[in-house]
Amino acid sequence: MVIDSDILKKIRLEDLHVFEVLCRLKNYSAAAKKVDKTQGTISVDINKLEDTLGTELIHRTSKTFEVSKHGKEFLKFAKGTLHNFENMIARFNLSEKMEPKDYIGSISISSSSIPGEYILPRIMSHFKTKYANVEFIISITNSSEALHKLLNNDSDFAVVGFNPAEKTGDGIENEENIEFIPIAEDELVFICSNNHKILEKKNITLDDVYEFPFVLREEGSATRDRFISSKYYRKDIKVEFILNSNQSILSAILDTPFITILSKNTIQLIHGKNKKEPVNPLYKILQPKDYNSIKRNFYLVRRKDADLNPIGVIFWKQSKKIASK
Repeated sequence: MVIDSDILKKIRLEDLHVFEVLCRLKNYSAAAKKVDKTQGTISVDINKLEDTLGTELIHRTSKTFEVSKHGKEFLKFAKGTLHNFENMIARFNLSEKMEPKDYIGSISISSSSIPGEYILPRIMSHFKTKYANVEFIISITNSSEALHKLLNNDSDFAVVGFNPAEKTGDGIENEENIEFIPIAEDELVFICSNNHKILEKKNITLDDVYEFPFVLREEGSATRDRFISSKYYRKDIKVEFILNSNQSILSAILDTPFITILSKNTIQLIHGKNKKEPVNPLYKILQPKDYNSIKRNFYLVRRKDADLNPIGVIFWKQSKKIASK
């Protein structure tokens, strides 16, 4: 295979890094800050890269940012090249006598919203107290999309709100190339505004709850899927809105007759550590006397054939050790 020598001379690893960061952040200003360059320099670098490759990589206007078809192909190449280079350097520097502070590298995780916002930050902070120079790259979406990103090699790990072995549909079932461990327990609870009419009743039942319209998460959300597959779900439930984030749902039910069902992790943060004296008094957890709660686990998932860098291997081993306790 003959490659134009001029192209080899013009494309640098730094160009691949800048392009990957820009595509990930989708913002020139944020990317410039991340790679310690000016916004103008990044723009020039991308223009030169496009001229060298002879194709447009990014469709950009004053209001939109979109990676082109060829840009997506080049991004896949850039990620793979940078990943392999990082692994090689890490292995060159690997030593049994290395101190944790000397480890470098990045760990990319695609995560569903609840663990991504409330659980992973604690795990990452704990890990970085020992491995300070490790960078975590987190992509927050819903559980189904998070797992798809992992299967497409777009992340090192995924964190999802369902058991991958039991997941059906979307080509995910019977996936023999994944390994997973539970990293946190969760419980779904009903929640409403603190001035909701239902609070006038003393002994609330599920019949009382289902008299009111609901706001639910979107399809692909493990919270939604777990609720719908439970014995407590009713087909005649009145759904007023379907929203794709926990915060938007909380905003939607405030001072309205709507009710929702969300992770207890989310509610606990709203209410603070002391449940008797909530930090935010705007919401109430409903406890129907005929509801025994819906429980689930969050799982950390990896591909068995993934070429993890040394720090990724350490992160997985430590997570397994914690999960086994």
